[in-house]
Amino acid sequence: MSEDIEWYAFGAHGKPVGLEHVLREHANSVFVFDADCVLGKLHVEVAVRNALRAFNRNKKIRTLGAWLSMYIGLSDQISTAKELCGVKTETENFVFIVFGNLDRKEILEKTGLKEDNRVMEFTKEKAMRIFPADVLLSTPEQMWQYLVCEKIALLSIS
Repeated sequence: MSEDIEWYAFGAHGKPVGLEHVLREHANSVFVFDADCVLGKLHVEVAVRNALRAFNRNKKIRTLGAWLSMYIGLSDQISTAKELCGVKTETENFVFIVFGNLDRKEILEKTGLKEDNRVMEFTKEKAMRIFPADVLLSTPEQMWQYLVCEKIALLSIS
């Protein structure tokens, strides 16, 4: 998959129906994560860019979904990343990452979810759940969202 491939992300809210079907039907082009672990659009952009680069250059992990999970979940362990950012039965806030030209309306119709990009926004509460307190205490609050970029950069060299 080319690093130049078109992609987009959007947020959604609700109780999904048919989500598994959509993911199976579009297995290599639609990925979904728990929005409560996504720290803003910058997090998604940097994660996708790094996941595509890693997928194309590193053959240790063979699926784009695994790379996305690692960069969205901010962990070099796939199982830990999926535990943090994977969709669970109680998940109601979602971030979809779509490669290619599949229409978001189709995804929303098939899953019964409502588009809500606010679920992707950076919040202090999300940051406090994801980063250790000592890291946040030693970083000015206005810089917290950039901790994501730093963490992804560290993951990309490990």
